[in-house]
Amino acid sequence: MKELHGLMAWYNWLLATSFVVIVFAMQSSYAITSVSLADDLALTITQIGLISSVYTWVFALTQFVSGTLLDRLGSRIIIFAAILLGLGGLLFAEASSFGVLLLAQIIIALAASFGFVGAGFVGGQWFSPVKYGLMFSLVQFVASSMAIVTQQAFNFLILEFSWSELVNGIAWSSILLGGVMVFSLRDPTPLSPVKPSLQYANELIHDIMNSLTHIAANRNAWINCLIGGASFGSMLAIGVLWGPRILVANGHDISTANSLASFSWLGLAIGSPLIAVISDKLKSRKLPLRASLF
Repeated sequence: MKELHGLMAWYNWLLATSFVVIVFAMQSSYAITSVSLADDLALTITQIGLISSVYTWVFALTQFVSGTLLDRLGSRIIIFAAILLGLGGLLFAEASSFGVLLLAQIIIALAASFGFVGAGFVGGQWFSPVKYGLMFSLVQFVASSMAIVTQQAFNFLILEFSWSELVNGIAWSSILLGGVMVFSLRDPTPLSPVKPSLQYANELIHDIMNSLTHIAANRNAWINCLIGGASFGSMLAIGVLWGPRILVANGHDISTANSLASFSWLGLAIGSPLIAVISDKLKSRKLPLRASLF
């Protein structure tokens, strides 16, 4: 029975991590598809940057809600996130105006906010607390590795297919994954069913506000948030949008620039589990964190 539990743990973790892979594929593909997108819809570089910024801000702010919903509703909320991401991707792929693109990005960001947090939640539910850091780093390793593969693949596929066809492919992958999750994604201990009501919504809002107040009063939480936001935000800026454009501005052709920019994910893939192991060995989170910022 113990072995079966282990298989179920890894299976559920794999499902949640697969959603993170799709989220990263949607994010990283923008580095490739944004050039064709801008040409087809006559968008300016400012509009292209704004589309990316809207996604990032909505994604960041929604994290406050996604974690609380996972705590209350369990991992199956990821099913709805996967389907919503797919629907947002389909809308994005069929968009014919800047306004629709922004709306689609908001929907995609809302769904994507359950990705990394959801995989961490599933890992925390199915594996021991001692392995929490390692499981989180493995999620990042898988997602970043696949982001490299996806970006490299899109660099070649964009020559044969339109940007909308590529985005459609990712969108349908997310919807398909959501369908698989319906039948197989589970919590180790089933939660009590929730009946949506005004009282429940008020309790949820109250929980979120209490949690935010508690975190806001913690000085170290602010420091860690600023460090994480600055480091990961810079990574997203280079890997998702500006990396290829900077390389093109320095004389590289667009295909080479896209290919080179995708390798920014390689350091993230290798570094995540490596930092987790090193920090466990040193019994310190501060030293590896400070060293990584340099």
